[in-house]
Amino acid sequence: MKVDEFKGLIEALEKNDSPQGLLKYDAETSKMTLAGITVVPIHDYFLPAVFAALEGQIGPVARSLIIGYAREIGVKDGREIRERMLEGKEPTIRAVREASRSMFKSWCQIGWGKLVKFEVKENCAEISRSTSYEGEGYLKLGKGPATTPRCWIALGYIIGFFEGLLNRKVKGEETECIGMGAKTCTFKIEW
Repeated sequence: MKVDEFKGLIEALEKNDSPQGLLKYDAETSKMTLAGITVVPIHDYFLPAVFAALEGQIGPVARSLIIGYAREIGVKDGREIRERMLEGKEPTIRAVREASRSMFKSWCQIGWGKLVKFEVKENCAEISRSTSYEGEGYLKLGKGPATTPRCWIALGYIIGFFEGLLNRKVKGEETECIGMGAKTCTFKIEW
């Protein structure tokens, strides 16, 4: 997604209490858009099912592949925000907090989960959400609670976004996951 799309989405979400007014369906093309961005609805357990099957076939490397891909997308988005919205300048912690909060709040408003904790400090961040299509979708597969965190896309994207925004190496982990039976999915990020 391009920064202009993000900016338009963030602005539209800030003006509206609900993303429902931003969702449009074009019967002629059979496309659905959210604030002008094409979206595709799928079952919340579709991607967790694909990931679980992939993990069953190739083992733990599946997790690394998905996190790595999501991280690449996050890095790209973080760099775009840094270059266009922060004009390439070294961001202050306040700018990092504001840019990342807007980004993650927007993602959560359109289905990534309800943001319940968002804290950014000088060298770390902690983000929690009380719903998660990745974690809840995994539970819908009927395999019982997972033994490891399941929010691979969210973790990779968050790590990558902070890497791109800060222009430095970032590490992170999901410390709690709804897919494991926790009440929240919590991500701890350090740089």
